[in-house]
Parts: sequence; C-alpha cells; structure tokens
Amino acid sequence: MIKKFLFGVILSVMMISSLSGCGKTDDKSESYKNNTESGADIDLFKNKDDKKETLIKEDAEDTILDDFRTEPNTPEELAYVAYEEYLNDGSYGEITSYEFVYIDDDDIPELVMVPGNGCLALSYHNGEVVQLCYSSATFFDYVERQGYFRYGGMYREDYYGRLSSEQVEVVAYYNPVRDTDGNYTENKTYYLGSVENSKEVSKDEYDAYISSLGDFTSLLDDGIKYTSMYDAYKALVGISDEETFSEDEAWKEAYYNSHEFFDDEYTDYYIFDPNCDNIPEVIMEDVDGGREVYYLDKFNKLNSLGYGYPVYEGDNGNIYIVSGAFQQVDDRTITEYKYFEESGSWSASNQLEIILDDDWSSSGSDGQDVYTNSELCSYKVNGKDYSSYDEAVNAFSSEYAKGEIKEIKTYEGYYNSYNYSQFKQAILDYGLETYEPLMYQVTKFEFKDGRLDVVADNAPKLEDDSLQSFEISYPIASDCRWYSKFEGNIEGITTYDYICKCQQERRNDYDTLDKIGLTMGEASFFLGIKVKDGVIVEIYLDYAL
Repeated sequence: MIKKFLFGVILSVMMISSLSGCGKTDDKSESYKNNTESGADIDLFKNKDDKKETLIKEDAEDTILDDFRTEPNTPEELAYVAYEEYLNDGSYGEITSYEFVYIDDDDIPELVMVPGNGCLALSYHNGEVVQLCYSSATFFDYVERQGYFRYGGMYREDYYGRLSSEQVEVVAYYNPVRDTDGNYTENKTYYLGSVENSKEVSKDEYDAYISSLGDFTSLLDDGIKYTSMYDAYKALVGISDEETFSEDEAWKEAYYNSHEFFDDEYTDYYIFDPNCDNIPEVIMEDVDGGREVYYLDKFNKLNSLGYGYPVYEGDNGNIYIVSGAFQQVDDRTITEYKYFEESGSWSASNQLEIILDDDWSSSGSDGQDVYTNSELCSYKVNGKDYSSYDEAVNAFSSEYAKGEIKEIKTYEGYYNSYNYSQFKQAILDYGLETYEPLMYQVTKFEFKDGRLDVVADNAPKLEDDSLQSFEISYPIASDCRWYSKFEGNIEGITTYDYICKCQQERRNDYDTLDKIGLTMGEASFFLGIKVKDGVIVEIYLDYAL
C-alpha cells in the first residue's frame, strides 16, 4: 500500500490520507484551527489570509480598557475615530488619497483627501468634524500650524481659508473674468474677505496679503502618498510596517526577509513541519505546478531541498520528492529526505531511479505505463539494480519509505493548513488558531469578565457544508490588532462596538430573511479572530465581493 501511494503520480493509484503527531488533531467539530487536520478525502479547513491597542486588566468585567476606538484619548486617536465615523456613510464616493497634516496650531491633525473626486479636507474641533473644503479642486496647499490653507484649480478659482479654534472662513479668493462668449480670459478679479462679505482689491494688494500668510506646502508635490486612511494614520503616529519577531521566532524572520519568496513565477506557498521541530519547511509552487522545497538549517540559513512534483510527507518525519515529472518524457526519481538533528539540516538519504531506455519511444508506449515496463526502463534503489518495477518499489518501500505517507496538496474550494497565496502571511500565521466565520454564522460576540466569547453555528439556511460551528472563549492580548480588510487588504481599524453592531445586524438578517436574501450582498462579510498561545492577538472584519 505504501508503494502504491508513493507512486500515485505515476500510476494514478489510490491515496492514503492519514497523518498524526506534532500536536495535530482530527477533531474538527470545534473550530477552524490552524493545525493540520485530515479526513478520508479532503481537509475541510478554512484558514485566511495584516494598529491599535486594547489593554485588559486581569479583573476586567464588561469593558475593554484604553481601546482608543471605543475610548479615544490622544488627539490623533480622537481625530481618527471622528473622521472614520464621518466618512462611513459613503456619500463621498471613492477616495484615492489620504494624508494627515497639522494646519492650525493645536495637536489635532486635519485629514485631507485629494484629488479623488475633488478635494475634501476635514478638521476636528470641540467634538465635531468640520469641513474645510469639499469641491472639485485639484490641489490643496497649507501653511503648517498657521491655520491657512488654499484649494482650487478646476475652474481656475483659488480660495484661501483660515482655520482657527472658533471658525473656518474664507479670507481671500479670485475669479477669472470671461468674455462676452463665456470664454475665460487672462484677467481676474481679486477679493479679500469671505464670499458673502468681501472687498474687491487690486492684484498688488491681493498678492501682498497672500505673501503675508506664510509659505504654503502642496500635498501633491511628491504625488499621492497614502491610498488608505489607515496607512496615513500609521505614518502620522509612527507605526512601522516592519514586523518584529521574538527570539524563539528567529526562523520567521529568516523566512520573512528572504528574497527567495518574491518572484512573480510563484503562485502558492505551503507551510508544513514533518520533523516536528516547530521550524516549518516551505514549498513554493510555480505557475506550472512544480514545487521547490526550502528549509532553514540550525543557523537559520535558507536551503533548497529539491524541485519536483508531487511532494509527500511521511509520518516518519521524512519528505519525498518526485522529480522528472514535468516533461512528457523524462526519467523519474523518488528521493527520500531525512532530517539530521546534529547538523540541523535535511539530506537526501535514499533514492529510487526509473531510467528510460533510449529507444523507448519506438515501442509506441506513452503516458504513465512506460515507467512500469521493465523492457523499456531500468531501475535502481540507492545505486543497486533491480530487474523489474515491482522489485524496485518493494525494496524501496519496505526498507526505506515506511509508514503512512500523505501527498501535500490543496483542495479546490478550501484552504488547508499548508496553503497560502501570500508567503509572508503564511509565515506570520503559522502556529496560530484562526477562526473566520461568516457574520451570518456568529450568534454571540461578547467581551465579559476579561474574556471574549464567540459562538458560531453552521448557518444551515445557507446549505454550505464547509461552514463549521464553534464556540471559543479567550482573553485579548494587550497589543491585539483590531482592523478591517477588503478582499484581503487591510483598509483601516475597527472597534469592538462596531463589530457588535455588525454582528447583531447580520444575525438579525439571518434569522428574518429567506435563503435567497441571505446569499446576496453581506454574505461575503467575515469575522476574523487569530489566537496565539491561548490569547487573542488579532480581530478583524473582512469584506469580499
């Protein structure tokens, strides 16, 4: 049975799918956990694929303390939450550029969005968001901490404004003069004061006044800086995009910073740990389906094990790579790799070679059958000749490739614990328990007595067998990340209260709507929770079209 599985790619024979050890479990009734699970045919596993802080006292009861999304404290926190709520109604359409700046002389930053659908600039004063401008302007300039700003450009008008603790007002502007046919001329009329109460002045008087306001900085001098509000906020408060790793996760840093995993030809990455040393190996899959296996030695140096297809994992901790599988005609080699603790490295220990004769093509044989025909092939196991395919396979499997062996593969429509399309995210998530139910599934999301309780059913109305029920209760880490994603990309931050609101709305929809209504729109709205060492480290909302 071992030999049949090992040569499944050659003979298309039956597959053995049994795997144990390394803290792996076959119990899937509780959750979508990021541990390896197996079934008779398929791993029904969901595991997805990115800063704010929530501090919890050990004796906390019903509140999440020092969470600026629910209790903002610093000026930057107050502004971010206020601006986010202000923009949530979506009436401003698509916004393509965000930047936080300090226009007036306080510590509350302004938010400017330009160009997008024109220019929108916001300030936050006395608990309210105030518009500085919302127009078809193509630029926005300001004098830092002096309160003055300028916008315009679309229709050749310029407006100068002043922001103070009391008000926002226009202090100067000009209008182009049109001829009798309505065409713009080179002439302009200049005004000082607000649009409602202004005084026409000469160009010299106007220019002198503008010069007295200070040196203006243009937000577009260096192009669009930040395409999301969250990125603009991180730049404002100095949150780095660089990941940091603890000493016991040095292997993560070695993988994470490796240039080997950023070539466009690779499409999928698989993380697995056959030798159970808590330092996983990585499989890179290219566009042709070929796989290269990488590992770290005891010095955290990256090494390639080999290239082939398929790749197998044995319950004896070994790895098997079938090479020569990408050409229609090629010799085949099955290599067994063993891990040696002394050197901290993997080495090829045993090989089965299937060598095609030069004149095999004249026989008329093709496909997989050619490799079992002893008249067309010769066979070797560790250099020793065998007269037939069966003899070679029996010698190899009985002496070397012992135990149950599982092909490492993905399954259409599901994620399993190995597979990610983004290598860095695969590394960051390794070792975490990951839960990502549809919001329709979540029947409870409650923080109480220092723990977050989440309960989800399998949403039977949706008739989707991949949805699994679970119930968890964990404390929340002091540096837990709360954020929102759209189609896998982090877009901003979220709050406990906002998630509670979404959960209640979506569950009410589930309870009151019929199946047709449930499968539309918000069905692609997920709640994500990641747990490390019994503590929640990430909570997020994920939207997908």
